[in-house]
Amino acid sequence: MAGLTNKLNIWASTLDTADVDVMKDRIKNGANLLESQVFQFDFLNDDFSKLPKGLLDIINSEEKRKKLIIYINPPYAEVSIKTIFAPNKNHFINKWISEYKIFYENPIGYMDGINANDFQNDCLAFTLFHGQNRISVKDGTNHWIPFSETDVNAKDNFESHFMNDFINGKINNSEPDDLFTEKTTTKALNFSEEAKAVLKAGKKLWKYYHSQPTANVNASYYDIREFFQGRDNSGKMNNKSGDDTYNALIGELRSAQKTLALKIQPKVYEYGFLVE
Repeated sequence: MAGLTNKLNIWASTLDTADVDVMKDRIKNGANLLESQVFQFDFLNDDFSKLPKGLLDIINSEEKRKKLIIYINPPYAEVSIKTIFAPNKNHFINKWISEYKIFYENPIGYMDGINANDFQNDCLAFTLFHGQNRISVKDGTNHWIPFSETDVNAKDNFESHFMNDFINGKINNSEPDDLFTEKTTTKALNFSEEAKAVLKAGKKLWKYYHSQPTANVNASYYDIREFFQGRDNSGKMNNKSGDDTYNALIGELRSAQKTLALKIQPKVYEYGFLVE
């Protein structure tokens, strides 16, 4: 928040209510924010109607929102995450590739060439296995399975192969009957060693989940965590599982995620997403 001086034009949100309380305590100790403009919000699941009125007015105004700037705390430089809820498969695929391509071909700051591609692919791998990725099969088709059925010994076919196909360059970005859009095929993504370690650990976890008799073939990372960790009486997901094998596997994945995060974080500043 450094450098932002007009608190009337600043809104701050976070996923956890406890963090909101921390921010409000800081306001009492001189933080340059208005308490009424600090709020809890889940960008993956909440409706915009939950936003403070002043911010919602800006978002709903075509003119005002031209000046709206959104800062996301590193390392959450996640790629086109808002497309995940698109209900139509073809629209989902075209919108994802279109926006990912824009991100690829119009990099921010000094992003260029192979290094930029590595950064973007690192962000994608990080997003797939981040704790705040709450994609769930309960909300509809899960397009975020980065593996094939063979990779994880799934007992049936996945409803969607989008993410695995996207990673391996097996899809195009045009509607089947669209005569006016040039059909182009994506290229397979090249991942850094750190991102490969995350994907390898994720595959081991997915494979273990699919060895369970009651596994849902289309389960997401969030669903897998919920399956093993369960929830407490208040409905909050437990931090650990009674399954030692699962705890070891997710521990390995989280360790790989931390290593990848350390690689991503400096680039968030170097490429101009945030200014120190």
